[in-house]
Amino acid sequence: KATFNDGAGKEERHSVGTRIWGKTENWRYDGEALYQFGDFASKDISAWTASINLGYRFNEIKFRPELSFKAEAISGDKQMGDNQLQTFNPLFPRGGYFGLASIIGPSNLLDFHPGISLQLSKNIDWVIDYDMFWRYSSEDGIYGPNTIMIYPGDSTTEKEIGKQLESEIIYTPNQYLYFRFEATWFKAGDFLKAAGTG
Repeated sequence: KATFNDGAGKEERHSVGTRIWGKTENWRYDGEALYQFGDFASKDISAWTASINLGYRFNEIKFRPELSFKAEAISGDKQMGDNQLQTFNPLFPRGGYFGLASIIGPSNLLDFHPGISLQLSKNIDWVIDYDMFWRYSSEDGIYGPNTIMIYPGDSTTEKEIGKQLESEIIYTPNQYLYFRFEATWFKAGDFLKAAGTG
């Protein structure tokens, strides 16, 4: 049983996707695409997601800085009350999908995410990134990491959800253990301001 902006009911969903990733001495890349189909409360499911994650490391420079860029497009429902559901369901996502703060989840989303990481020592990395979020569809709401709706989509046509600045220090003493300290700052965008307080 599932609940989306366009109703509630029994959901039977199937996912088909692919992932291509690789690494060279300086470059790393990771691309994913996934399509979902099935049935939800007498509606046909047709949802998708696509993402790219690129990084380039300057190995010859002190602290070996890596510049990175991530971008994701995650479908949302196009029209309430019709016989289709386009909201992507991540099914079993890891909680910290956009950082440990986990403010929003990967449904009905456009996301642009530049970042930089520095290798302070053999075992310590410092990562800084900046995430910008918009709703993919102005007809759909926004959801938490567990796909529970945070705000419905009918309160405003604004799309900007917000911006998030994140910094983390990762200490890896050995191959079996790591410690991670993270600080996150989130600035609400026009959609959150219009949708309600909180």
